[in-house]
Amino acid sequence: MCKGAKVHVHITGKSTPQDDDDEEMETMDSHIKYWFYSVCDAILLQIISSNDCIAKDLWDKLGEIFLNNKMSRMLQLQEKFLNTKKGSSSFTEYCHQLKNLPEAFKDFDSKINEIELVIQILCPLLPSYHKIVNVITNTKPFP
Repeated sequence: MCKGAKVHVHITGKSTPQDDDDEEMETMDSHIKYWFYSVCDAILLQIISSNDCIAKDLWDKLGEIFLNNKMSRMLQLQEKFLNTKKGSSSFTEYCHQLKNLPEAFKDFDSKINEIELVIQILCPLLPSYHKIVNVITNTKPFP
């Protein structure tokens, strides 16, 4: 959204004022701060804003708040990935559940490779699937 509105460079600090009295930068900063004030929760605004803050300050403080839980969220995803069982769901539903989790890991600069995904899909299967699991795990190259 920020890139579409062409304000991304302003909030990331890649754009700098031409001089101490850069009206265009101040106007852009005011527009962005207004946008923050209109879309952010009032309690969150109290946490991130101050009298002399600029739009980049708001952006940075939001980033700190939402990225501080990155490790705990990644650990939760890892636990969910390792503990997902087929249970009463169909095999297709089970595979979709597990296949969607690695996408979420990309948000944390982490990944689950395809071999880990296949192993995780196969290992928790009921004994009635063990013959096919043997065939798949002994296939060269590994699927």
